[in-house]
Amino acid sequence: MQTRSKLVICILVPLCSGLGSADASPCAEQVAQIERMMQQSKVHPALGQAVGAQLHHQPTPEIVGSAVNDARAEANALLAHATALDAYGKSGECMNVVLRLRAQLGL
Repeated sequence: MQTRSKLVICILVPLCSGLGSADASPCAEQVAQIERMMQQSKVHPALGQAVGAQLHHQPTPEIVGSAVNDARAEANALLAHATALDAYGKSGECMNVVLRLRAQLGL
């Protein structure tokens, strides 16, 4: 009897442990992965070249800080948009937003 119950446990535990992740869509998994990477500061949004740089002016720390904040805000908005699209079952559109976000983050 003990061997049988151990066998049942060995079979059911791995099967049941995957149930929580079975509900997550591929897009939701991508969004969660990007969020974790951003929170761990492994990736940062790419910054575009400022007009001042094109005119051979050095950017001030304030301009750089503002550009970084703008890029982070845009990345967070894209994350929120992807999450909303996924919640409405629009996984194709969600993946398009994830692709844009990955490009912005250089992933």
